[in-house]
Amino acid sequence: MFRNYLTTAWRNIFKQRGYSFINIAGLAIGMTCSVFILFWVVHEYSFDRFHQRSEDIYRVVTEAHYTDEVSQFAWTPAPLAPAMKDEIPDIEKYARFVPGGRSLVQHGENVFYESGIAFVDPAFF
Repeated sequence: MFRNYLTTAWRNIFKQRGYSFINIAGLAIGMTCSVFILFWVVHEYSFDRFHQRSEDIYRVVTEAHYTDEVSQFAWTPAPLAPAMKDEIPDIEKYARFVPGGRSLVQHGENVFYESGIAFVDPAFF
């Protein structure tokens, strides 16, 4: 009986190729988008979860308002972290992060450009 269903479905797919292509392509695109959204959500929920006390980690974000848009940055002014630690007693440690962009690095006789350098506090790790 199941074989008859498959045979009938196969015949209808070839009989109405355009309609079948639209349906199968729509199903494939929908499933692919769903999987990508699932991967993104899992990645967002796994952020900083490898720490033992991950529920105690917070991130300060700077928000800049321009004429018609709002931008958010992951770095803040350097004096902000020590000032927050002095004013808020619950803060145990802080780590400032400033992306360095592309920098010239020298190691012995070798001189080269390195991208992805960031300036951080010792408590970063």
